[in-house]
Amino acid sequence: DYKVTGVQTCALPIYLQFYSSRLLDPSMKACFFQLVASGNKLKLLKAYVSNLDYVSTNYIQSELRQFSLDYQYYFYDANTQKLIKLKLNKKKIVDAFKPYRDVSDLIRDNFGAQPEENLKDIIRKINEEK
Repeated sequence: DYKVTGVQTCALPIYLQFYSSRLLDPSMKACFFQLVASGNKLKLLKAYVSNLDYVSTNYIQSELRQFSLDYQYYFYDANTQKLIKLKLNKKKIVDAFKPYRDVSDLIRDNFGAQPEENLKDIIRKINEEK
């Protein structure tokens, strides 16, 4: 790499782990969860849900379809074996993790811009505690 661009890049393999929602909660709508952060108490999961809709602004080609891929964050409690959906606002995050720890000091000012990084830190901190 360094001979071509002058910059050496890292060639580590990328490992992504996914779960079917049916394995974690049989009553849930079918989707896939990416394991984002893991520990002995809690796991942070990112659910991917796809939708196929009509494009409402294109009146000439009314049959035109639009594909969207949305995601939502959940955490899985290994002790209770429950899957809890997270709402991405500071107060809701503090409330969701209240049974485990007060996380208000862990939520950064840029939470709205980088929720995943902040949630990974919260999960790590809870998993480190005894």
